Amino acid sequence: MKIDLKVNEKKANQLVMAAGDLIEQSIGVGVAGGRRQAPVLDKEPEEKVWYRLPLAKGLSGDGSDYYVYLKKGSAGKLCLFFSGGGVAWDSYTASHPSTGGRIAAGEPHFYWNN
Repeated sequence: MKIDLKVNEKKANQLVMAAGDLIEQSIGVGVAGGRRQAPVLDKEPEEKVWYRLPLAKGLSGDGSDYYVYLKKGSAGKLCLFFSGGGVAWDSYTASHPSTGGRIAAGEPHFYWNN
């Protein structure tokens, strides 16, 4: 009996990608539709509360609004954290955004879409 390992490897890779994408989408729906999403800053921020601050002309990779996140602390210090987003510089990299599925399957990915 001969088993075509390439076909089985391809099917396994597709299954891993689908599972990773499902997990990512479930988390995204839970955050966007629930109490975990940071409120938009529209007044003086309270200490130790995360807020979303929209940028007037900012767009995410998928065309949605872009936000900067901030939290006011109690100390008189400033901390900036630049989260990695990646970059797309040609049609190949632009067609390979980071997704749960691509990461789980070890597939190429170059930027976070949103």
